Amino acid sequence: MAASAGLLVSCPAASAAVTLTVRVVRGGLDLDLGTVAPGEPSRTEELELAIASSGGSPYRVYQEFDALTNERGGRLPDDAVVMQLSQGFTGTRSAGGVLPVAPHSQELFVSDPNGTSDTVVVAYAIPAHRALPAGSYRGVVRFSVEAAGGAVDTQTLTVRAEVAAAVRLEWSGAGPRRLELGEVEPGQRSAEAELLVTVVNNTASPTQLTQELAEPLTNERGDTFSPDAIASSVSSPQGSSPWQPLGTTPQLLVTDERGGGLVRAAYAAAIPPEQPAGRYRGTLRVRLMQLGVPSSDELLLPVELLVREVFTMTVTSPDGAGEALRFRTESGAGRPEAQRLIVEIRTNLGQPYQVLVGLDHSLVLDTGEQLPADALVCTLHDPQRGTIMAAPDTPLAIGYTPLYASDSRGSPDRFTLSCGLRVPPDAKAGSYGGRLRFTITMF
Repeated sequence: MAASAGLLVSCPAASAAVTLTVRVVRGGLDLDLGTVAPGEPSRTEELELAIASSGGSPYRVYQEFDALTNERGGRLPDDAVVMQLSQGFTGTRSAGGVLPVAPHSQELFVSDPNGTSDTVVVAYAIPAHRALPAGSYRGVVRFSVEAAGGAVDTQTLTVRAEVAAAVRLEWSGAGPRRLELGEVEPGQRSAEAELLVTVVNNTASPTQLTQELAEPLTNERGDTFSPDAIASSVSSPQGSSPWQPLGTTPQLLVTDERGGGLVRAAYAAAIPPEQPAGRYRGTLRVRLMQLGVPSSDELLLPVELLVREVFTMTVTSPDGAGEALRFRTESGAGRPEAQRLIVEIRTNLGQPYQVLVGLDHSLVLDTGEQLPADALVCTLHDPQRGTIMAAPDTPLAIGYTPLYASDSRGSPDRFTLSCGLRVPPDAKAGSYGGRLRFTITMF
């Protein structure tokens, strides 16, 4: 029997070879996101990742982004850079849509099961952001491809971005562009009006926000509204301030050490009792300052306020009798104690006026008997501004008697009217009545 011998030869399968090539689509060697202005997005830069594979084994593509750091050691936030991947020809991207670049290893792409060569494009950008600190930022991004058989290839690119310095003042969103304080009566407080502005400051220098009335509030007749009668209160990232009067010189609203943010200011007016009527218009200036120096960056807001017309007179008794005059005397006793009335005129029309007083008819009993027409007399005391038109103990006749005239500006006033009753000795006993009428007219 013949014997034979053979040699068994074992050959392991060759591992798949993968090669990664990274190309800047726009050209150049770096991923350069250009210059970014606060509040505006950067340009979009694209990288083409070409994976050459000998096939036979699937592979995965990864990315690792180092933090972008500026010359002062400041870092961009981890989510400051975003990316979007294209779909490969045969493989599958790991995520769709726009997503933030992670600060750790991040899978980008998975090949088909056969490890077919493929190409992926990744687009990068920095979205609009107000708080990115100014500076020149540098970092690196590493791309690696790993095959199932253990083959690895790596490429590294420098990442660049310039964040421009910005210190400016902006309107905030859909906030009002004017201060409407509404329609208010003298002696009352207006509704509050709100101002919303944003301070953009991505530098290391502190800023101040000031306000002043650039144009005082004036009505159609030239009357002015005191700036001290308008107050404001401010709320910002630095805190809140109490209400304080507004002036015609720069007034500090808020100090910002760095970063800026939303400033919310509320305004209200306390209308002086004697404020002339009319529609008042003026201009509020809000200005940004840096290192104590005013900048040219300012906002001008129209301010408007309507003061209602007032022309009223009240007559009251200080003795709690309302608007009534009550005299009591014994028959034939002559003259009872005088009664007082307080007359107050509120007006803001700016026109002179006069007060008239008179009886509708003589004081009469229910049975028809009357006191003499000159039985009721009056004396005016202590007007603050106007002129007394009636002599002391002027009889209040039927009709109208001039009692008081205002000054030429039609200022409000308040005075006392002392009324007396002269009863004839032969007057019939009883309760006499009449109506005393006060009238205010302009002239």
